[in-house]
Amino acid sequence: MKKFFFSCALVLAGLFLQAQNRQIGIGYNLFLPGGEMKKGFKSEHGLDMEMLFSLKKAPFIWLGADLQVGTYGSSSRRQTFTFRDGSSTETDVNLNSQIGTIGARARFEKPRTDNSKRLVPYGQIMGGLLSMYSTLYVEDPHDEDGCRPLEKRTTVKDYTWYAGGGAGLMYDISKSKARNRSFIDLSFSCIGGGKQEYANMGKVYETNVTNPSEGRPLNIRFVNVSTNEEHEHRVADIYEHPVKLFQVQLRFVYRW
Repeated sequence: MKKFFFSCALVLAGLFLQAQNRQIGIGYNLFLPGGEMKKGFKSEHGLDMEMLFSLKKAPFIWLGADLQVGTYGSSSRRQTFTFRDGSSTETDVNLNSQIGTIGARARFEKPRTDNSKRLVPYGQIMGGLLSMYSTLYVEDPHDEDGCRPLEKRTTVKDYTWYAGGGAGLMYDISKSKARNRSFIDLSFSCIGGGKQEYANMGKVYETNVTNPSEGRPLNIRFVNVSTNEEHEHRVADIYEHPVKLFQVQLRFVYRW
């Protein structure tokens, strides 16, 4: 699948360089989870970039690629781990989680007869590859009589396909006689896709009490310094849900 998307990206890049009309955009991206994904995280904030070109025989149709990278979870919690002999150890657990997408986009604009009309409404469809990546790091508690983690760093990553559609509105901020145009672009889209595995601290609280959760436990192995006994403790949750996201994008677009 990765080779397929890489090949598509090369083809789109070649068409972009040869096109008569091109545009690039960069701005803010927001993902809000829907469906079962609401149980796993609240929102993602990140960076959005796009490259599009118009068809010569149909200049109101724009094709191209886009890329989004953002964070849906970044937290550090002081957790207390209680062991079978009644002793306990406190340490910090750090979790950083990102969402990334790369894909193709087709945009259908309402044709403009002249540049005096500042508003440009459009519809769009998109599809591609979505990945969610988490890195969890457990600090060494430096407890000489307690326990220490055997696995300090754990990575959870997965990817799947996505597809969706939406609508947007561009506002032309260029001078009326300028050949190259600049826009402020606001769009709203709904995205669905395959099942995605991802991590979050979810309902793991500082007391490390086993709380009801829709996810399965992400456990880290610890060793008791005094007895060399190994045991596991839950530090986060792993979720697996079908992709369902509501996307908001606000960009600056330059067209030439």
